Amino acid sequence: MALGAVLLVGVVALAVVLTHARGSATATTPTITVPGGRVAIANVTLSANTRKGRSAISLQLANGSAGQIALTSVSSSVATSSMLHFDTNMCQGNSAMIHLNEIDVTPNHVQVLGYRNQGAMLAGLRQTLTPGQHVEVTVTWRDARGARQSQTVAALVVKPPANLHLGSSGMPGMPGM
Repeated sequence: MALGAVLLVGVVALAVVLTHARGSATATTPTITVPGGRVAIANVTLSANTRKGRSAISLQLANGSAGQIALTSVSSSVATSSMLHFDTNMCQGNSAMIHLNEIDVTPNHVQVLGYRNQGAMLAGLRQTLTPGQHVEVTVTWRDARGARQSQTVAALVVKPPANLHLGSSGMPGMPGM
């Protein structure tokens, strides 16, 4: 188990370094450790409101369990809908989001959701999100046995990065888009 924990910390550190190199996380992102074979969620942020009432979600989900899990949603009561997606770069001025039903996370792996590649967003915001505010976000996954698990965490609202583009004219199946 000690080797597994060391490997997980190494994977988290590598994920943080790679994320910083691509510019999709802040310089203050700490690493996360998952003791005892659990799932851990850390470094959760929401972008402040865009003019279209949407917010990008950034987080790290570490799977310290022995089996593969499937991230199925990231949601909040401050929004009418949410979506997991793939977009090569949400800050390039356009968007090519592909809806994802779930994101598989292998054992001893850290899945980073951010502004590039896999991500999540909220739409139909019911309130203004301002930098410095904390908002509850619920992360839901299916464990290796197929049981639904969830954890509610506090997300820090941050200033959106320059050129953040959260979808084009609309996304079928995501109310509020």
